[in-house]
Amino acid sequence: MSYPAFGGANGWPATLVGNSSVAGGPAIAHLCVRHLPTAPVTTNEQIWLYNQSLDYLQGNGVPIDAEQSFALNAKAAREGYREAVLAMGWYYLGGVGVPQDNEKAKTWYRKSARHGEPKAMFSLGRISYDERDYLDSFRWFSRAAEAGHVRSLYWVGKHHWFGRGIPQDKKEAMRLFHLAAGKKVKAARRVLKFLSRRRYDKTAA
Repeated sequence: MSYPAFGGANGWPATLVGNSSVAGGPAIAHLCVRHLPTAPVTTNEQIWLYNQSLDYLQGNGVPIDAEQSFALNAKAAREGYREAVLAMGWYYLGGVGVPQDNEKAKTWYRKSARHGEPKAMFSLGRISYDERDYLDSFRWFSRAAEAGHVRSLYWVGKHHWFGRGIPQDKKEAMRLFHLAAGKKVKAARRVLKFLSRRRYDKTAA
């Protein structure tokens, strides 16, 4: 099971940082990753590696190859490219081009979270929630919400509503649901619609 850590269709990265195949790009374009230089690379080369990983993931000018995509992204991540560090969690969580491994996914998401990435915090919250570690989940969702991740507002509200990991507080949950709905979070809007209908049904009865 995967939880997209970054935007875009089907959880893929939303955009390319640059064009990996433009003239003047690295001369190693489209070579197998085992032929990539082992010496430290420049920021532009990190960006190129990341973009190449997206090309192989989506089949942009090259055959789709999840393993090659992962290997290229891993190289960029090891060099410290932050988008690639975030993406490593996604690859491991979904088992894309690499065996699925929740622990490795969490390790990379934590590295990304230390850089202040709210999407990594959100993903850590989702993993902990599914593992029923609700206190840890609440902490990660709260951090993500404080960092501006609007979907996390709904999840913090969900913790308050059900009292998962924290004392139940439906008033605070409703405040957060309304706040998230105001920021166009679909799940929050669905919950509010459902709760409003249920109240109406009880009144009508």
